[in-house]
Amino acid sequence: MKGARGWRKSGALEPSRGGPSAWPGGPYAVRAGSGVTARVATQMEDGATAARRVTLGMVREMMVRGVGTVGVGPGASAGRTAGPPKEERRDFPASLTWEGDFASLHSFAHVNREMVLALLRKGVDVRIAPAPAPVPARVPAPALAPGRGPVPVPVPRPDGVGGSPALSWSRYRPIRDAMRVSEPGNRRWAQSARWAPRAGSKGTVHVRHVWPPDFRRPQGYERFVLILPWEYGYLPSAWIGPVTESADEVWAYSRYVRDCYVRSGVVPDKVAVVHPGVDPLLFHPQAPRVPVPATRGYRFLFVGGAATSRKGFDVLLRAYVRAFRRSDDVCLVVKDYFYGPVKGEIAAIQADPDAPEVVYVYGDADPWMMPGYYTACDCLVLPYRAEGFGLPALEAMACARPVIVTGHGAALDFCSSDVGYLIPAKEVAFPEMRVGDFPTCGPPVWAEPDEDALVRLLRHVFTHRDEAAEKGRAARARVLGRFTWDHAAAQVVHRLSG
Repeated sequence: MKGARGWRKSGALEPSRGGPSAWPGGPYAVRAGSGVTARVATQMEDGATAARRVTLGMVREMMVRGVGTVGVGPGASAGRTAGPPKEERRDFPASLTWEGDFASLHSFAHVNREMVLALLRKGVDVRIAPAPAPVPARVPAPALAPGRGPVPVPVPRPDGVGGSPALSWSRYRPIRDAMRVSEPGNRRWAQSARWAPRAGSKGTVHVRHVWPPDFRRPQGYERFVLILPWEYGYLPSAWIGPVTESADEVWAYSRYVRDCYVRSGVVPDKVAVVHPGVDPLLFHPQAPRVPVPATRGYRFLFVGGAATSRKGFDVLLRAYVRAFRRSDDVCLVVKDYFYGPVKGEIAAIQADPDAPEVVYVYGDADPWMMPGYYTACDCLVLPYRAEGFGLPALEAMACARPVIVTGHGAALDFCSSDVGYLIPAKEVAFPEMRVGDFPTCGPPVWAEPDEDALVRLLRHVFTHRDEAAEKGRAARARVLGRFTWDHAAAQVVHRLSG
């Protein structure tokens, strides 16, 4: 699960471009000279600015100090407060400790921050056990496109954008408060904030959402919950025993992830679906657009790690250049991150003067910047092969943008043909019972999107814009009705109040 927040589970977990040909369908990367070509404008963030924003120390300091006030979102004048409501909840466990990384930009940390914020808004007594980031933050260096210099993206200041403190790290001040840090500004917040309720306290719950997996049962808690997504059909065989013996419950991002656990032998009653969500006050149709140097009118968007096969960027790139030509008023905006720029693919694309326009953006993005990418474009395209949830698709839907997604797996929980476009796909088994370094308890699988069908869908959306826009409006209504972070927090309350 990753939005534009850079992170990967393990270098050995999934094939990247140029991976072994033993993977289903061979190496999925599109290589130079493969015939996949298009005009590209390369857009990168200024290195110094990116360093100022992404440095983990800055993020931690902002969260500890709680600069500014907690905003209520664009266009809102009241609503969310800087802490939990005053009301008491008598139907909820005595306390909930949430363990995970809260300071990074990867998707696990994003889920941790937003879920805890939503629980605090519900008045839940949330206590935090910060975990270290799974990988160091990466700061992208500037890149040059032929004949032009770096094209910087305007970067919000840490103290807010346009006077709105909602669009800054200060929106997470309640998390700082939940950490009970005794010395404001102390950079060793991860150590000073780690604590647990009294051993043996009745009604205490510990939720762990970290990578790499940690199956050790924490001491002093009545219930232990694991959140550990897996996207490949069958779990690693080494997980089954610890999950069964240590955890009282597993929360899955989607029904597809839940099915992976149950299919692997975990008792069905132990696994529950708790969907992630979006903040509709942050992700909305009027979110300020991030300027992209596109010269064409209709814009498709891809968000994800383009260099990893799991995201299906190679399928999109081939389909896009088959669907359009330079004469078409269309552009593909690629919001890439973490795994490294797709240099070979970009070089091949630059070679063909007849291919359609592509704008390439590489680098991490702060949470409040992501809505601007969706509103700057007209349709999101995610032809993934394996996903635990697919949060970028939900974020685009919240911004009233139509989505084209793989019609298999996790996205089916929130996307259907009445609010988006589904790419037909067939399930493909891996050649061995392993995913990278993880032997699995059954033959792992992922979905292979139908490239021909994607070509047709791209053309259809491009030529039926009113229909696509209507689906986007219906998509936002669905998100507001079922898939906000407040809905996600309500699922947690339901799970733990029984």
